[in-house]
Amino acid sequence: MVELDGWEYHAPTIEDDVDTRVRIIRSGQAEVWTLTWDDFEDEAGPCANPFISGVPQPVLEGRLAQLLSDSRFPTLHPLSTAIDCLRRGRSMDALISRLRSTHWEPAKAAVLFGRVAIGATGTDFTSLVTTDLNEDARLYLEEAALHGRLDDGGLSAILGLPSGSPIEIVEKTSEARFVLRADISTARSERASDLASKGVWRGFWRCLNLLQELHGLHVSLPGLDTLDAGVVRDDRSAEIILSDIEWQEIQSLVDEDMAEIVVAIHQAGLPLPDMIGEDMMAGDSVIGTVEIGWRASRFAIALEPLELSGWLIEEAVSPNSSQFSEFLRRVVRAVSGGST
Repeated sequence: MVELDGWEYHAPTIEDDVDTRVRIIRSGQAEVWTLTWDDFEDEAGPCANPFISGVPQPVLEGRLAQLLSDSRFPTLHPLSTAIDCLRRGRSMDALISRLRSTHWEPAKAAVLFGRVAIGATGTDFTSLVTTDLNEDARLYLEEAALHGRLDDGGLSAILGLPSGSPIEIVEKTSEARFVLRADISTARSERASDLASKGVWRGFWRCLNLLQELHGLHVSLPGLDTLDAGVVRDDRSAEIILSDIEWQEIQSLVDEDMAEIVVAIHQAGLPLPDMIGEDMMAGDSVIGTVEIGWRASRFAIALEPLELSGWLIEEAVSPNSSQFSEFLRRVVRAVSGGST
């Protein structure tokens, strides 16, 4: 799934966007890649990247070169492409690499880079505890053996890694804990003019794109923390969470007169429609548009009366109408294949 976000439109809704996309990622049903206008400009704009920081560059480069090239560490060599993506380039570059690569494991690459950057002993945890980390995040990270922090501008990756050599830690990637912290203005209405927040926002999405396969990843924003119980825990299945989000997207795409009908259809337990705002053709002519429809059932709903050979097309009925219940039953029968 690829989302295309512009700064001015999405600046006020960052928390909502992140919450929705993290839920989709955690469902395990889809990858979510967020691209911004910066990915399509001739020259890249400011973009925070904590993975360019760490120990002094000559030391870091030497250690990485050894691990990614030395014949003693063959299992680490395939991670070189993902490490390069973490350290440089735009989200679009990373997405292209992900599609082309036969060996794409950015979660392991992030853990390996983190281990090299913070060293064998890491950093004393108490020195990492700052006011920008809430109590849940501190407790979550404290349980790890090694700790460290990578910062660039207002974007931070706070790490909690298992103990061991680089090879051993990569094999324990599922135990790694990352908190991705973005320092973005809390004044939603004023963000669009805040260039510093824009650079952090670009870098945040880039990091989330690359780290989404890391099971121990959590996100911390001024108005959202995925370690909060209400966000992390959901007693519904992953499939239901993803389905809810998809239905909400459909609701946002249809005509406003259809929005409540979509809610009712969702609650009726029907599958997602695979037609949204689609023109219906009779030969070479467009005879009308349906709001939603199900191709397999040859059934659709339109706002105006519409007839097409081989299709059953219902005219939408207002939820306030006394006829709405019967209309909804006809929809269920048509889509589910029940008797009419």
